[in-house]
Amino acid sequence: MAGNSVKPEGLSQQTPVVTLDGFIPDIAGYTVVLMDVEWFEFEVLKGAKNLVGQPEKHAWVIEIFVSGIARDGSTFVNQSYADTFRVMFDAGYKVWHIGDKLTAIDSDELLATYKTNPSACPNGNFLFLDPHSQPPNV
Repeated sequence: MAGNSVKPEGLSQQTPVVTLDGFIPDIAGYTVVLMDVEWFEFEVLKGAKNLVGQPEKHAWVIEIFVSGIARDGSTFVNQSYADTFRVMFDAGYKVWHIGDKLTAIDSDELLATYKTNPSACPNGNFLFLDPHSQPPNV
């Protein structure tokens, strides 16, 4: 395995934690936030209430997966998948799945699908924009 996916036995490290609201100052211009935090999307967004609450000033690209594989090889469901999207929907963002093409995501449809069949939900990178913005043509 590569990267930080395997922790040697007995090794631990304390890491200071800072919220995004505490890390990113109130910027006058437009900000694009790229986020890939391996299953901690919802927790990060809870510490970014100021940023999330200003969709007219911030665009987001967030990697979100509905399920993953644990270190022991078992499959798990991301219990915060729907909550992560709900934070952004509630703040007024429009959402697109970034794949071969951008696909608009309907909030009600996504949340209903998660309740009934999580494995049918889209995975990967998502673009979150102000409701008055349109994504670029790709």
